[in-house]
Amino acid sequence: METAERYGMVYIPENDQTKFLKIGCTKNPKDYRCRQISNGDYWKGTSTIKKVFYFKNYRDAEKQAHEKLSKHSVGHELFSVSIEEAANCIKNMGGLDEESYQHILLKRIKMLMERPCNNPVADGGI
Repeated sequence: METAERYGMVYIPENDQTKFLKIGCTKNPKDYRCRQISNGDYWKGTSTIKKVFYFKNYRDAEKQAHEKLSKHSVGHELFSVSIEEAANCIKNMGGLDEESYQHILLKRIKMLMERPCNNPVADGGI
């Protein structure tokens, strides 16, 4: 069974001023990562994460996305490309969208909840 903790994110934020997209990867929660991006030297201004995809090999997926979208590169992981084109590229690489990833999380939680409890107090011991 697939487990959620193996996954990382490939995310696409848009700079609110330049409209450039960044394609990056992280295991950090997306809100925290967005704050880090906004404080970067080459990414001035605010940003909004437009799409997030989950991959087991998220670092490799990020590199592959950079290669596939290289004709749109403006440097420093920044791209002048539509959100739709970037998102389709990453999704076609096998990325899980939010809904699919949440489905995996829910399956994992259900499996954990159905696991027998080995707590001696709960089992009538002690």
